[in-house]
Amino acid sequence: MLDGAQFWYHTRDPKKGFVWKTTTNPNELIYWCIDDVARGLAWRWTQQAATYKTMPPAMAQRTLWAPYWQLLMNALDTKWGAITGRNIRGLL
Repeated sequence: MLDGAQFWYHTRDPKKGFVWKTTTNPNELIYWCIDDVARGLAWRWTQQAATYKTMPPAMAQRTLWAPYWQLLMNALDTKWGAITGRNIRGLL
């Protein structure tokens, strides 16, 4: 949602549930959108991996989901990958 020079983005935070984020930086808004897509793709891939069924959810998040999520973001932009890496460390 755009409000003058301020962008509002509704997203699901893994710890807080659904939240609104605001920014005046359009590049930050793009990062949030792409990061959400990458996080979802990584989780879907994790659930389809054969090893997912053999490990506890927390282990799957650490060993499959988080690395793949960061890999996707890093492949798009190394700065984005670094931001995502910091966010992941805050989650796990």
